Amino acid sequence: MSLAGLVVVGNYNDNPTIILDINETHISGFDSSGVENKQVITITYEGKLPTFTIDIVIPYTVTFIDWNGDTLKTEIVEEGSSATEPINPSRIGYIINLNQIE
Repeated sequence: MSLAGLVVVGNYNDNPTIILDINETHISGFDSSGVENKQVITITYEGKLPTFTIDIVIPYTVTFIDWNGDTLKTEIVEEGSSATEPINPSRIGYIINLNQIE
C-alpha cells in the first residue's frame, strides 16, 4: 500500500491542528488483494480509532504514438475518464484521424 499523498491531521483541544506521522502500521482494513471501491479503513493513533471510507482509483497511462513510433503525448487518466487527444499531427500526403483506436 502506498501512502504517498496521505495527510492525516489531528485536532487537539490544546493545539488546533497537527499533521500526524502516519505509516502502514497505523492503518487496518485495507485489502490490496483486489480492487474494491468503498473500502473502510481505520487509522489507529494514540488510542483513537477513526474510520474512513476510501475509493480505489486505478490510474492508466495513455500514450499517443505517431506513424514513426515517436510519442506525441503521454497522459495519466483515472478509470472511467478520457484522455485528451494531442493536437493533430501533420504529414504531407496523409490525412490523420485520431479517432481510429486499435
